[in-house]
Amino acid sequence: MRYVLIFFSFLAVAIIGLIWLSPTNESSASFEGDTGYNIEEDIDQSKVIFVYSDPTEHHPMGWSTCEEQKPVMASLKEKYGDEVKFYFVEYNQAEAKPVIEKFNIQKHPETFILDENDKLINKFAGFDQQIEYQLKNTIKNLAK
Repeated sequence: MRYVLIFFSFLAVAIIGLIWLSPTNESSASFEGDTGYNIEEDIDQSKVIFVYSDPTEHHPMGWSTCEEQKPVMASLKEKYGDEVKFYFVEYNQAEAKPVIEKFNIQKHPETFILDENDKLINKFAGFDQQIEYQLKNTIKNLAK
């Protein structure tokens, strides 16, 4: 009986830890993909290009790290959208082809950070807490 109690105590601590560490939606910003974009436009601003996919087309469970990253990207766009241009590009759409070819995208999500001269500053493949932290800091520094 004592081992059962110890097991459930560890289980409870693990669940609380997962809840505590899970990414949260910091904003009420909703995510909307872009259409009619031109990543080559000369806007004299830094650019964030987020390439994502519809999870139901690639993941039988209907979920991917793209879904985890969407609210984070929406929040960053809401916060820094006046200083940094954001492009939300759906991988499965025909108009994404130039972006896919330019950056040789093999998997998604991928996020590309470009300076105002269109020089690649950083590239993030996938999404987890470490990438979220780096993304936020990179974009925050660009917006200064």
